[in-house]
Amino acid sequence: MRKIFLFSFCILINTLLSAQPHQYHYRISLDTATHQVNGSVTIDFNNRSGKSLSKLFFHLPPRSQQWKESFLNRQLIDFQYKEAHFTDSTETGWIEVDSLIVSNRPYKICTQCEFVELPLNSPLASGSTVKIEVSFTIGLSSNISHIKGYNKGTYHIIDWLPRMAPLDSSGFKLYPLTFYRDHYQNFDEFELELSLPANFIVASNSKLTTEEELKLINDFIEDPYRKRENRQGFKTLNFKHQGVNLQFIISKNFYLHSISDNIKLYSLEEDPYLPVMVKNSMEKVNRFFAEQLGEDPATDFDIVILPEKSVEYQSDALLSLEYPKTDFELSRKLAHAKAEMLFRYRLNPDGIKYVWLARGIPYYYKYRFIELEYPQERWLPFSNSFVGRFFGLDNFGYSFQNQFLFQFLARQGLDQKMSEPADSLTRLNYEAIAQAKTFLAINHLREYTGRENFARTMRDYYYQNTGSHPTPRQLRQNMDYYVFKNVDWFFNDWVNSYGKYDYRLVATDYCPTVATATVRNIGDLKLPYSLTGFKNGKPVLTEWHEGHDGKRSVQMYHEKYDKVVLNHHQNIPEYNQKDNTIRTKGLFKKVEPLSLQLYGTLDDPSHTQIFWMPTANYNAYDKLLLGITFYNENLIQKPFEYVIGPDYSTGTGKITGYGSFQFNFVTSR
Repeated sequence: MRKIFLFSFCILINTLLSAQPHQYHYRISLDTATHQVNGSVTIDFNNRSGKSLSKLFFHLPPRSQQWKESFLNRQLIDFQYKEAHFTDSTETGWIEVDSLIVSNRPYKICTQCEFVELPLNSPLASGSTVKIEVSFTIGLSSNISHIKGYNKGTYHIIDWLPRMAPLDSSGFKLYPLTFYRDHYQNFDEFELELSLPANFIVASNSKLTTEEELKLINDFIEDPYRKRENRQGFKTLNFKHQGVNLQFIISKNFYLHSISDNIKLYSLEEDPYLPVMVKNSMEKVNRFFAEQLGEDPATDFDIVILPEKSVEYQSDALLSLEYPKTDFELSRKLAHAKAEMLFRYRLNPDGIKYVWLARGIPYYYKYRFIELEYPQERWLPFSNSFVGRFFGLDNFGYSFQNQFLFQFLARQGLDQKMSEPADSLTRLNYEAIAQAKTFLAINHLREYTGRENFARTMRDYYYQNTGSHPTPRQLRQNMDYYVFKNVDWFFNDWVNSYGKYDYRLVATDYCPTVATATVRNIGDLKLPYSLTGFKNGKPVLTEWHEGHDGKRSVQMYHEKYDKVVLNHHQNIPEYNQKDNTIRTKGLFKKVEPLSLQLYGTLDDPSHTQIFWMPTANYNAYDKLLLGITFYNENLIQKPFEYVIGPDYSTGTGKITGYGSFQFNFVTSR
């Protein structure tokens, strides 16, 4: 009852706060001969910033391709998309604004800009409305591999229509289009009239209201593979939507299927098994989110399957996926897409300023889904084959790639903090920090707060903040309600710091009346850590301890364990996990079971790995040299690295060889 009351109250507050959203009325037509969109839009712009405005800002998304100095084009060049530099402007996506009028005043539009500044004759008071009228022509690109407007008979109008820059209490946000389609926009009301050839079908996140077209779509669903008549002429379709973005994928080659009462599937492949795959995967995904959020919060959306998809985007009511090769590939992509729909587009946090919140939380749920539904999956190819087992690839679960990405950068001092805005992240850090490190950090937070408390937090975070542009503060408030522990370390220290998280388990001690563990902080951050006692190979009890500087002895549950492990859950952004285990019996108590691995593999924190490789060399003095090289180097830089290569000389009959040892240090920032 309490949950229903809170949810209803939040919906009421959100409704009151957005009682007068901006209202857009688009009239557009698709010219399939020239691959152009001709259109106009009338905007009733409401000043809901809480202060008067002396100027407005209008966003032209296609300029991000057309204008060579745009942020997107600079990113594409940095990321070595050479066509962004060499493709002629007539071949890229482009927009021409024929007229732009604000309150009967026409404006001249800049040609080298993504945002148009519109000075007003007189300030627009808070709560007042002004009418904006724009006519435009958009050219859809088929040459830029990263962003295609037209591709093999299919048209993509993905958040591409001109629109006002987002406005909140701090003013206009002039966020340019980015490589990853990082998103932040106001929740607005849209009406759209779309004219197009009669034989095309439209998949959209907007609600189709044209009765004749709805009947036609139902006919196609009833008989997806029937031969279709070639309908001549044009038709005009009407759409309505209230949300943060507009997406239209248009093709005359769509096959339509019903996945459930409220979910349609649009596919460009004549594959009768595909709807079965999607339905089975959708059941798993829906069940997962119902378990995570108390109930399935979204059953009213559509899915479109594309032959290829190179741009990261979803929406609040249309999920776009690349054609899957396996059931697992389809399920993980569908889980990620639905998580994006829920936590990114329906909540709509500022995806530029809080990229870890907008991108990282959906990314977390993707890997949580895999952990629960596909625990047998491994990250590296051939992991479950004889070859994979021989090379130790089967030791690395699917989520290990996040640990690898994070440590690869962190151990070179190249990582960035989680709170870094999206437009300041390098390409590799976008993957390694905004997504991978965030997944690892949230996983550590979940273990610290308790899994049930974390689940309750995320339920309230979703239901109470839908449609409200939440910030990390809202997530913190929801967490404080259920978690009776201090989480400042996560929201203040971890999110906002470049610092290194790293503890070392120094010793354990068992006395008749007390058991203790000595832990040294060799990192920069005082964050919580866990200690888990094992008996007979199984975990007995996990206890959490608050962070500290230097070395400290902490009391453990009085039990004579076989071994103690620091941060046993492993999926955490810890700098080094090779010093987190101590056995209570035997020799070399701090050494994990030895693993002699031919050639090499990735770091396995549960084993002491020594890589080896047979060698053969020749010189005039020693003749043929036969030997074995032992080393610990791999793709991730280690604090201490060695190479030892003993050789037998067939020329002298003596043992010779070589060796090297090095310590790697990363300077503090």
